[in-house]
Amino acid sequence: MIIRINRIMRLGRREDGTAAVELALCLIPLLILLAGFIDLGIGYYTKLEVDNISRAAARYATMYQLDATGQHITSINIAQYVLSNYGDTFTVTPSTATYSAGGAVNITVTKNIPWLFYGFLSSYVKLPQEAKGATSMTFE
Repeated sequence: MIIRINRIMRLGRREDGTAAVELALCLIPLLILLAGFIDLGIGYYTKLEVDNISRAAARYATMYQLDATGQHITSINIAQYVLSNYGDTFTVTPSTATYSAGGAVNITVTKNIPWLFYGFLSSYVKLPQEAKGATSMTFE
C-alpha cells in the first residue's frame, strides 16, 4: 500500500511544470498576434484620419473662397487651416485652383504612420511609412 502511494506521488511530481511550459509556448505567439492587430489598427486609423482631413481641407477651399480681407484663398491659407485645426504632423499639398464655377481644387494630405511594435521590421519587411489621402472638389 505504501509503495503504491509513493508511485502516485512521483507521477504527480513529473507533471508539475507542464502548465507553465505550455503557457510560455502559447503566450509568445498570442502576444505577437496582439501586437500585429494593434499596429494594423494604428495604420488603419492614420489612413482614415488623413482621408477625413483632406476632405475637410477641400471643403474649406470650396466653401470659403474668400478670406477675411476679401482675397481668394491660396494654398497657404489651406495649409494653415489644416495645421491650426488638426495639428502639425500633417503635410498638406493643395493644387493651384481656378477660383471660379466649375474649377477644381485637389488636396493631398500625408502623415507618417507611427508604428509601435513593427517599426523595427522596416529593414526586413516593406511596410508603408506614410499614409496619403487625396480629395478633389469642384467649385459651384
